[in-house]
Amino acid sequence: MGLLEPSVGPASHLGSRFLACQRVDETQVACRAVRVGACHSDYPMFIVATSIVLGSLNACRPSYEPVQDASWMDLGCESCDGECRYESIEVSGTTHVDGGLVYTDLPPVGGDHDPCWAPWGVYEAEIGDEHWVHNMEHGGVVFLYNCPEDCEAEVEEMTAFVDDHWGTSLLAPYALMDSTFAVAAWGVRYVSDCFELEAAATFYEAHVDQGPESTSSMPPEGCMDGER
Repeated sequence: MGLLEPSVGPASHLGSRFLACQRVDETQVACRAVRVGACHSDYPMFIVATSIVLGSLNACRPSYEPVQDASWMDLGCESCDGECRYESIEVSGTTHVDGGLVYTDLPPVGGDHDPCWAPWGVYEAEIGDEHWVHNMEHGGVVFLYNCPEDCEAEVEEMTAFVDDHWGTSLLAPYALMDSTFAVAAWGVRYVSDCFELEAAATFYEAHVDQGPESTSSMPPEGCMDGER
């Protein structure tokens, strides 16, 4: 179902909400009133010109169109002798699952995930990938590293970048991946054995806020207790 342009009007009963709509078929449109700045799938859905009952339907609006120019893919990798990879992966599944999630294609770039997303920011210890996959669903970009040897300088660069882009990015170590560094968003990842800030920053600009949902809100209080 294609996402339609939201209907934003002066109707006072909507307050700070807009109508985000998705086409069901040629004659039916499903809409949800979504609060501006906090796009979640918990708002009641109603059907325009039909009484059909829908299941869970995501009606979140990306804040801007995906970047079409792929020239950014040519950036970086010089110090790695060209050894880096950009991978676009089809994602299936956005279900909230309590425990038991194991991803086989690492680092994951989407799929089912924990109901609790991670607070945005920098982590010195690993956190469950099922949490930051939820951040990707919200449009976030995740910076990951797995350094068998010291990479303090690179981590400092990533930390400064994430600190400057709070609410849309997250940094954490991730020992499960084979590569040393990765930058990942919903459906895409950039992996390399060296870190080049220009390439990572350009990947971020191309893919931030392109997940199925769009929000920079923090998770419910206590959601990540014991993991931060």
